[in-house]
Amino acid sequence: MERLPRDIYDEICTYIDRTSFDRPALATVSRQWQIAVERLTFKELCLKSTELDTFQLILQEPRRRPLTRLKFIVVLSSYGDEMRCKFENADDRSANDQAFTDAFTTLFEILHQWNPQEVGSVEFILEDIYSISDHAFIRISDPSRDTEKAISRVLLDENQNEGWKVIDLWSFRFCYSYIRFTENYTLPAVSTQQKRVWLATPPRILGINPQTL
Repeated sequence: MERLPRDIYDEICTYIDRTSFDRPALATVSRQWQIAVERLTFKELCLKSTELDTFQLILQEPRRRPLTRLKFIVVLSSYGDEMRCKFENADDRSANDQAFTDAFTTLFEILHQWNPQEVGSVEFILEDIYSISDHAFIRISDPSRDTEKAISRVLLDENQNEGWKVIDLWSFRFCYSYIRFTENYTLPAVSTQQKRVWLATPPRILGINPQTL
């Protein structure tokens, strides 16, 4: 099995990915299988800003080389249920801007340390921006979102709350907000051979210029 061409390993890994077999288990069989599994696993990553430490620890050379697409999700601070009926204020916007700037700065500091010879063309996608308190059904990146369940959470039990219902603005809570980099921010240079930047359309409106990324 160690003498098979690399393409054969890759083809088998791709096929297994469409079955119920545990693909990562193949990485424990031999060094060749580990390389093939990692080549497919690290080709496209979806990274949350809360996972940057793990990302830096795991994505060492040669795991960087297969990377062709990096989706980034900025996770903002939480807020209490009592804030769901209120629009974001200046303090909320300032905190969000700081979290957004910190997330990008940390990510670019990590990428700045990569040797350009270790990485080819990387497509960068800003996949989503959300607070961990936002309902799942307004997060475009959440594959487990359940609209009916999320909506039911915003209704209080009439027997316990004298018939009052929670007034929840949902995504309208931040309809007057723009996510911006803080003043005088500087992002470290990223020395990949080529990078394409795409901005998804998260419910949180963006006030950023793609050319600054």
